[in-house]
Amino acid sequence: MTESGIDRSAEAALLDVEHITVEFPGVRALDDVHFGVRAGEVHALVGENGAGKSTLLKVLGGVYMPTAGRIHLDGAAFKPAHPSDAITAGIAVIYQEFTLFPDLTVAENVYVGREPYSRNTRGIRFGEMRAECHRIFDLLGVKIDPDARVADIGVAEQQLVVIARALSTDARVIVMVEPTAALNRNEVASLLSVVRRLRDEGRAIIYVSHHLEEVFE
Repeated sequence: MTESGIDRSAEAALLDVEHITVEFPGVRALDDVHFGVRAGEVHALVGENGAGKSTLLKVLGGVYMPTAGRIHLDGAAFKPAHPSDAITAGIAVIYQEFTLFPDLTVAENVYVGREPYSRNTRGIRFGEMRAECHRIFDLLGVKIDPDARVADIGVAEQQLVVIARALSTDARVIVMVEPTAALNRNEVASLLSVVRRLRDEGRAIIYVSHHLEEVFE
C-alpha cells in the first residue's frame, strides 16, 4: 500500500498492538485486538458505538491496563500504568470533550501543568510559552494568538489548541477521537489539512471517526 507516493509496506510499526484483551466484571470489552501504526501514517479506527474503541484508546492512554496482550512502542515494551506514562512515552490521546480552561490564554492552556519557570525569579516564562506556541502553530499552518483567551476563540481553534498541547509534549503518536464532531465543512477541511501536515512530519496518527468520507480523505 502506498501513501503520498511512498511505499511503507516494509517499514516497522511505530506502535504495535498485539492480542489486547480487556475484561471487566462480567464484560469482555476488547477481545484479541491487534494492529500496527507506522510513523508518517494515518490509521483510521472505526466501529459502531460499543465496539470498544474508547476502551482501546484508554489502554493506549494509560487509563486502563489490559487483561492480556502486549503493546510495543518503537520496538520496546510499552506498559503505561498512568496517563502521565503515555505522555512521557510520546503518546497523546485527544478526546472528543476538550479539556481546556476557558478563562486562561491559549498559551496557558497549551502548557497547563507544565509551565516553564525561571530559576532566578521563580516566575513563569510567558515569553517562552508564546514563542513555542507560535512555532507549533506555524508547523500546523494556522494563525492563533497565544495571548487570546480560549473562551474568545471558535471551536475549530480550540481543537487546534488541544493538538498544539499534544505537539508541545513532542508526541510521536497522536490519537484523535471524533475531532470534527462540532466543526462545519470548511473547518473539517482545515483540520484534515493539519492531520496531513502531522503525517508528513513523520508522526503516527490514529483517527477515530464515524464519518467515512473523512476516513477516505
